[in-house]
Amino acid sequence: MNWYIPGMGYQENYLPAEQQLLGHEVSIITSDRIPLFDGYENNVGNLIPNRVIGTGEYRDGDIVVHRLPTICEVNDGGLIVYSGLMNLLTELKPDVVHAHGPYNPSTLLSILHSRKRDYKIFIDDHSNEQNYHLNTISKRLYINLVKSFYTCFGKKVAVWMPIDEPAKKIIQANFGIPDENVRVIPLGINTRRFHQSKEMRNETRRSLSIEEDECLIVTAGKLDESKDIDVLLMAFIKVLERTGKIKLLIVGGGSALYMEKLHEIALKSSAEGSVIFMDFVSNEKLPNLFNAADIGVWPGTPTITAVEALATGLPIIIPMDYLSYERHLDNRAALGFRKNDIVSLVDSITSLVIDSQLRTRLSNNAIILAKEQLSWAKIAQDCINIYTA
Repeated sequence: MNWYIPGMGYQENYLPAEQQLLGHEVSIITSDRIPLFDGYENNVGNLIPNRVIGTGEYRDGDIVVHRLPTICEVNDGGLIVYSGLMNLLTELKPDVVHAHGPYNPSTLLSILHSRKRDYKIFIDDHSNEQNYHLNTISKRLYINLVKSFYTCFGKKVAVWMPIDEPAKKIIQANFGIPDENVRVIPLGINTRRFHQSKEMRNETRRSLSIEEDECLIVTAGKLDESKDIDVLLMAFIKVLERTGKIKLLIVGGGSALYMEKLHEIALKSSAEGSVIFMDFVSNEKLPNLFNAADIGVWPGTPTITAVEALATGLPIIIPMDYLSYERHLDNRAALGFRKNDIVSLVDSITSLVIDSQLRTRLSNNAIILAKEQLSWAKIAQDCINIYTA
């Protein structure tokens, strides 16, 4: 993969670890750095100030992470080229290479190298309508080159493993992959870390000075324009005027400009004392915050934190516009609203604030969905079954 950020809740943090727990030997190959994005210093930068970590062999828990030297990096488009991949693959002698992203140079090199080495290639993809934009000539040219590559070497890919239907549609449109060569592998949840806990709830609410009869609403993650936290704030202000006794906890960071915008909205409203801003926290601390809350709201583009919240039994509100969230809505494990529609969001939040029985139904359904379909332990075994089919 291009980048690896320790301590996060992404697929690459949990899937390899769970596969290793199943008795397999797993290594991660990546670059010597973590990705640069707008607002880095107020987000991951709180945990890892220097994004260039260095080369060599590292460990994240029980997983070995091989970091290779970067040759070049293209931030607009998220591409990186690092050296030494083929030599390391020769040394490791893998049976399976699970490549993260079909467009990455490391994926293309792994496919070329597989002609000389006896390993099978599996490619996952996280593309969707929000992150897949061919908005420059250089991007369109690059995608056409990648399409040509797969025309020649695509048969070397054993199975394509998109994380959801939007990603599946994009790779099938780009590469003409038949359905029988695609298996959707959803993003999952570490259910050992994320679970219901009265102890976590009580301790965290005390630390946040949340009263017993107050309804706490939480949102968390990378905070940028696409996450629509400003829409949530404006909806929250209206719900506060209707119901009272509610607070909003916003966890994470973004660009200085966007964070200033959010603080300004709160300061200029009657909600000033009811909005709590908290800096970005590591994945291991999120269960405490989700257990402390009564409602979770993720109003913008899909995020793994909304998925993880399900396992704590947190009733969540998400946009009904995204296919990425279809599973959660179909299983009645979340409440939907019309994206960017403040009135729709106000109605959904108000419904959960005043209806404790609805919160309980969503909570129960969320826990069932997390355990039966979305635990990383289950998904890891599903992947192994695909590798060995």
